[in-house]
Amino acid sequence: MINKICFSLLLLFSSFGRAEQLKQGYSIDPSLGFSTVETRGQSADSRGFFWRGEREGLEVSVRGTTLDSVQEARELSNVEFNNIANLYGKRGNPYEGQISSLVSCDKIFQPKPSRVKVQGVSRPALLVGANSRKSFGACTADQIAYWAAYYNYVDEESKTVFSVRIFKKMSAPSAKQIAEANRDLTEIAAKVLTKAVK
Repeated sequence: MINKICFSLLLLFSSFGRAEQLKQGYSIDPSLGFSTVETRGQSADSRGFFWRGEREGLEVSVRGTTLDSVQEARELSNVEFNNIANLYGKRGNPYEGQISSLVSCDKIFQPKPSRVKVQGVSRPALLVGANSRKSFGACTADQIAYWAAYYNYVDEESKTVFSVRIFKKMSAPSAKQIAEANRDLTEIAAKVLTKAVK
């Protein structure tokens, strides 16, 4: 029993304080305490990569895509951000005979715009609802299983788009819980990506 406890403590302390390395000189800030759950595409010749980590009640994922030009990277960044924002926009009601011809998110669950600073550059971010499969677009109490932060960042030197998603477990959150989650997620989002100084 004591051996199992010692081994568990050894695993815990060996991962604590160590930066999880991503590509292009970036890493996950070790002070956040995320443990790596999954990595893909970390080889030097890969044009994309994925990293996912967890800590109690939170999950973060970072996906990187390297493109041929800075312009392509900026376009991908804008398209991806707008696609996610549009999941929460008004749309036509698909059912005939309904009271309203437009369907929209409940006011409490509408996306909250935010800003995140990465490498001294302020980037737009969204604070939004996600379903039990961590898919964006959830905007009613019965759909929401997570409250999430999303932003992306273009590293122009490497022509890489970093997409960051942070999920906090929350079922049918109240306005107060959402406000608290927004503060927590914005604070975490600002610390996720760090880059080694050359």
